[in-house]
Amino acid sequence: MRISAWQVKTPLILLLVLCAALRVAAQDSMVIGGLDGRDPYDTTRHYPVLLALSGGGARGLAAIGVLRAFEEKHIVPAAIAGTSIGGIVGGLYVCGYSPDQLTGIIRGTDFSELFANRPSRLTMFLTQRQEDDRHLLSVRFDGFRPTIPQALTAGQQVSSTLSALTSRAVYRADRDFSHLKIPFKTVTTDIVSGKMAVLSSGSLADAMRATMAYPLAFTGLERDSQLLMDGGMLSPVPVDVVSGMSSATSFVVAVNTTSPLVPRDRLVSPIDIAGQVTSIMTRDKLLTELAHADYVIAPLPDSITSTDFALRDSIINIGYHAGLSAADSIITLTKSQAHDRSYLIRKVVCDRCDPSLISRLSGERFTRHALMRLLSQEVIDRSLYRMTARLQALDSDAAQTPDTSAVMLVIHAEPAITTDRLRISFRGVSLYPESTLIRHMDLPQGLLTAPALRRGLDRIVNLYSIDGYDLADVRSAVIDTADQSLTITIDEAIVRSIVVENKGKARDWLIRSYCPLKVGRPYSTSVASRGVSNIYGTDLFEQVSIEPIPIREGVAAVVSVREKKSAQVRLGWHWDDEYQSEEFAEFLNDDVMGAGIEYLFHAQYGYDHQLYSAELKANRIFSTYLTARLQLFHDRFDRKLFRTSDHPVSERVETTDGIGLMVGQQIERLGTASARLKLRNLTSRDPQTDIREKLRLRQLIFETHVETFDRWPFPRSGKRHFFEIALTGKYLGGNVEFTRFFSSLESYFPFGDWLCYHPTASIGLSRSGLPISEQFYFGGLRSFAGLRTNQVAGDKMLLLNQELRVKLPLRLYFFTRVDIGEAYATAEQIKLRNLRTGFGVSLAFDSPIGPVEFGYGITNHNADRFYFSAGPSF
Repeated sequence: MRISAWQVKTPLILLLVLCAALRVAAQDSMVIGGLDGRDPYDTTRHYPVLLALSGGGARGLAAIGVLRAFEEKHIVPAAIAGTSIGGIVGGLYVCGYSPDQLTGIIRGTDFSELFANRPSRLTMFLTQRQEDDRHLLSVRFDGFRPTIPQALTAGQQVSSTLSALTSRAVYRADRDFSHLKIPFKTVTTDIVSGKMAVLSSGSLADAMRATMAYPLAFTGLERDSQLLMDGGMLSPVPVDVVSGMSSATSFVVAVNTTSPLVPRDRLVSPIDIAGQVTSIMTRDKLLTELAHADYVIAPLPDSITSTDFALRDSIINIGYHAGLSAADSIITLTKSQAHDRSYLIRKVVCDRCDPSLISRLSGERFTRHALMRLLSQEVIDRSLYRMTARLQALDSDAAQTPDTSAVMLVIHAEPAITTDRLRISFRGVSLYPESTLIRHMDLPQGLLTAPALRRGLDRIVNLYSIDGYDLADVRSAVIDTADQSLTITIDEAIVRSIVVENKGKARDWLIRSYCPLKVGRPYSTSVASRGVSNIYGTDLFEQVSIEPIPIREGVAAVVSVREKKSAQVRLGWHWDDEYQSEEFAEFLNDDVMGAGIEYLFHAQYGYDHQLYSAELKANRIFSTYLTARLQLFHDRFDRKLFRTSDHPVSERVETTDGIGLMVGQQIERLGTASARLKLRNLTSRDPQTDIREKLRLRQLIFETHVETFDRWPFPRSGKRHFFEIALTGKYLGGNVEFTRFFSSLESYFPFGDWLCYHPTASIGLSRSGLPISEQFYFGGLRSFAGLRTNQVAGDKMLLLNQELRVKLPLRLYFFTRVDIGEAYATAEQIKLRNLRTGFGVSLAFDSPIGPVEFGYGITNHNADRFYFSAGPSF
């Protein structure tokens, strides 16, 4: 098709007419002083860059060192985009964390715990911990189909940590990453569509969690129809993403810490192989993106791999020196590319300006930097509160380029007012009297300068933070020079609603009952973190988050959860030299009717011990901290009876059928105080004589059990106290009557990283003549070294254990112990000089199937014994 000359010229003519109609072709503005302007005392020249941070696992920590070097050299990121670990480092940096603070966060992170896929012990109720410590394998089911995890972990520990670190900054930015201290974007891969997804708003913790969701290691982030994972699969170093994110500069610096190909001997796990494959598949994309950068920093040698988190200090230090080496070249290049505008000031319009300033400006040409320095000095010399300056092209020069344009300079100077006549008022304040806030501001006498006001406002924010209200912020501070007033508006971040987002069956009231945030009170990140731990500690959910969403006059606390399937099968096994192999299987549903109620069927088998039970349990009854359990059980136990030697003199086959009802109170997550009604029909048979004894035991048992072990097995710290009084009587058809008291106390005291001291004291008291099944028993490596399991029995007992544990390499532990104690039939027999003494040593391995332990013990009566056990106790 032929195009005529008129068709070409017509759009051009219309465009020229439109441009001629515009008044301003070039304008610029600057603010000096005040709360939103440049500090007039800061005359340092800064060099803005756009920063693209790559992935690379542990290698990506080098970016922290690069940022530290940049700060020293006054190279300022005008915007940051990050992928994977680069998204983590960049996201925390734009939230206001300095490189030194980032280093402290990394040093305080136990990277081995990041793959934990279970709640920590102390976030669970004791009634949950007792079940959780005993099984080897748990498989959840969706109907009759077992659920297969997407990865090693859902990353709850990572999400919780990132949320606590970023909530404050993101809330103050109204969840828009461009309003953070530095504009920020992070890159993810939607594995459903196969497309790149760039995140720039919403939850920063979720965005960071998604960009580092490496396949096989972490599950992805579900968002609408997307499943977001590691951004490095499509954008190894997001140069193209960061380009154009700021008008201050177009100079892009790429920090390339991506993983090189590793040698064959380091390809051990599936994750290692996945990493190698990813590096191969993204190599071309990496080279393309690096070619688009203006400067590339590749700080690390290939010998450092993505899993070398133990070298974190060295990696950060290498990054620092690489940043210093690159800084001068970057500064030179940014200067050569910088467009430092030059203005010819033809006219000055200024209110409250000194005439000498006008004469110095009129008719002179200034670069923007030189003009900023001159006006900053004017603010300092005249003690002004704030100055705004606007450069506007004159009508006659509208066609000129910005470099040569003649401009009119419009200046507005705001004088500082004196604090002795200043009237201060507040808006949005409900927690403190205005007099308290004014006193905390501690404004100096004399002129109110911007730095003094900024320090005063920071003290107010700090007051809220000290009291735990860390989202509270000063939204505005308006000075009216006419009536000498200062009006401060504070956002106290009052929780107006708690919203639950859940697609599962758990009831909203159940989830809210674990959230300690209160409507009408300020939002607190630490309280919200405790709520996340509480909800995740129920073990009903794969992922939990609480996000503060800004709404009108406050905050909506949004609790988001993703449920686990509630039906599961658990298997357990152990072996010891007394009872040999024992195993159990359990089928349970831990969220019946979405109310957190659990039913459980338990079948345990060993040659000498079989136990079958069914129970219904509620760790919490509705929103209270009451707990209850109803249990039906059948128990068969072959009990060996000893006298003085370690050879049994007889046996008893004890068969018990019973029902138990427990009602108690959860003591936070520390333990329980409970009362139990236990009805048992016990038949004790001597297999040699076939003589049977039938007991109808009707017991009312009061107990408290408090336990704070940090882990199990092999605790490093914590205490356990158990106290029980059992009242057995002839009510409800019982035929035996006695009272039995037992109490034990044990503690773990760490001494450094390798040594742990573990003392235990136990005492049992009752009247004489207890049935054999109800006596106190001790013996065995973990109870009394040198004796067989439960070798010593009596109606009364005293036992003291002293254990010293040494942690060795390769998950090995060495134990040495001294045991002192005795069991008695009557009170007259209790004499301290008759106490037994046992000595023991053992070596244990913390294996995937539980502790594997080999030991030896000997008593002061020269009885000795070797021991072997494997698997968790139950």
